Amino acid sequence: LIKARADINRKDKGEAGLPGKSALDRAREVKAEDVEELLLQAGARDMDTKQQTSQLTESLMEDGQQRPQLAYEIVHGLFHSQLRLPMCLSGACAGADETFGELAINSKHHLVHFLGPGDEEWASTKAKETQKDAFEHVKKELLESDVVSKAFDKAGESRILGTQRTPDWKERVAEMAARRNFLQVRYADAVYVVGWRLEKGKDQFTGRNDCSPRETPALDVGGGTGWACQWYVDRFSDGTEDLEQCQLFFFDDAGPPWARKDPATE
Repeated sequence: LIKARADINRKDKGEAGLPGKSALDRAREVKAEDVEELLLQAGARDMDTKQQTSQLTESLMEDGQQRPQLAYEIVHGLFHSQLRLPMCLSGACAGADETFGELAINSKHHLVHFLGPGDEEWASTKAKETQKDAFEHVKKELLESDVVSKAFDKAGESRILGTQRTPDWKERVAEMAARRNFLQVRYADAVYVVGWRLEKGKDQFTGRNDCSPRETPALDVGGGTGWACQWYVDRFSDGTEDLEQCQLFFFDDAGPPWARKDPATE
């Protein structure tokens, strides 16, 4: 599979008893369910590779096979020309997720709720009853792939500071923030957040424990939502993307009793 993908648009030299048969022709014979494994094993390390893999996806679609999951396309930067826009990406939880999902459906926008292993258990009743067709289950292997892990580590540099950076900080973050949120914001044109803010001098894991004020993240949105915001902002922080295009909208819903109270955002 990897060879078929890497050699797309290049004629074979007669090996494997297939003289004159192009790799793209062989790629069309790949089963749709094998594409996920292909993407995970081979990756998409440069633009040429991305274009080649995109052609493989196109070839599968031409033959009427199911395209790879959107999550894989987001992680590897591969998008099919028939991607349905506008699109709402969310997580199916009670509250904002299910409400945004309902509004998207009513507005005839495409909706995708990303769910990692075990996440459907926490999906809201409304989402399960009226939005289940939008559920996309994402495998652990993808959520722990190099692309997501690097983004996780980069966000950690801004959110896990000073004494908070203990040997088990990644495990602690996993208990309160889902990597699937990265999928929602990696290529989003705009991010709309409903959440709460951390009080200065409180830790980012719980928002309740005391710490040095310097250890409270500058982007002080609490909980897993804060990580989603960080992943989005990180796209613009190093100059990779134009800061003028950053569209992060925050609605302060007051949150738990220990949340920061600020008239500017309440």
